[in-house]
Amino acid sequence: MPRVRRTDKKPDPVDVAVGWNIRQLRQSAGIRLERMAGQLDLSFQQLQRYETGASRITAAMLIRIAHVLEVPAAQLLTGATEAANDRALQDDPEEHQAALALARDLLAIRDPAVRRSLQLHLRALARAGRETLSKA
Repeated sequence: MPRVRRTDKKPDPVDVAVGWNIRQLRQSAGIRLERMAGQLDLSFQQLQRYETGASRITAAMLIRIAHVLEVPAAQLLTGATEAANDRALQDDPEEHQAALALARDLLAIRDPAVRRSLQLHLRALARAGRETLSKA
């Protein structure tokens, strides 16, 4: 896979996907941002940058975060491959901003069951849309 040098200052979609997973798992576990940052010996601002995708996470830190969250490290990478392959998010700033706004809206929903239900519905709608496009 060719190396892509990002000259813009926008977060990479992979970093956004990983950060989103971290935040969702942290919130589902009822862990406050400040507490988890302390457990990782980070400032809460740095952990917040990881969660938004503004800062990249090293492999070692990814494993430490997984340990604190008590999940396999691979679980933090869920959706990262799809994000890497989604050219629309990488190439269209408006689409990227819309996707980030949607992620923020989902994260604002406090009830994990409701949030998960919406995620499943959105995934089903996206799948149906891709299938419709491929048949056309």
